[in-house]
Amino acid sequence: AESSLLLLAVVVGVVTAFAAVAFHELINFIRESLYGTLGLRGHLYGAGIGLLIVFPAVGGLVVGLISTLLIRDQRGRGMIDVLESVSRSTGRVKPDTAIEKAVTAAITIGTGGSAGAEGPIVQIGAAISSGIGSIFRVSRQQMPIVIGCGAAAGISAIFNAPIGGVFFTLEVILFDFSLRTFTPVVVAAVIGTSLPHRRADQQARR
Repeated sequence: AESSLLLLAVVVGVVTAFAAVAFHELINFIRESLYGTLGLRGHLYGAGIGLLIVFPAVGGLVVGLISTLLIRDQRGRGMIDVLESVSRSTGRVKPDTAIEKAVTAAITIGTGGSAGAEGPIVQIGAAISSGIGSIFRVSRQQMPIVIGCGAAAGISAIFNAPIGGVFFTLEVILFDFSLRTFTPVVVAAVIGTSLPHRRADQQARR
């Protein structure tokens, strides 16, 4: 059982790391499309200062339309719901939450909205790990640990902070510092940190 949990931690770490890279790239693409390629950087605090209000407002409107028209079921959409699903319920998060949260959060952040990547990447990692856990038929007792692996890998990948990812997961999400929980979370966090930066190093050498 312990070896299978470590194997799942590796799988979750790899998939979540690539999802975090995609999330980060989407944010950059939206930001560069609006503020970079239009040649506005030198004018944002001059003639184009109004765009600092227009772009975030349009981003919020788009996110609102997506949430209203496409995302009918609002359950499991917030970080609080992730915590609740781990502590009180079955520990399962809908996998499609990963795509929905990646798109809406990237639009909000990329357009300059007042939001951070911490909450979205935890939800993305939790949704991915929950889906992987369901595929491998992980038991209800082990599912919270698998979800914790996804959260730790996501935070580690996007912030390059494996220690922060581990302790955030153990303290805030799992409330468990036992060796059974600590080991797979550390494995997922290390993988979540190493893969994106290995990819960045390869791109820098080209």
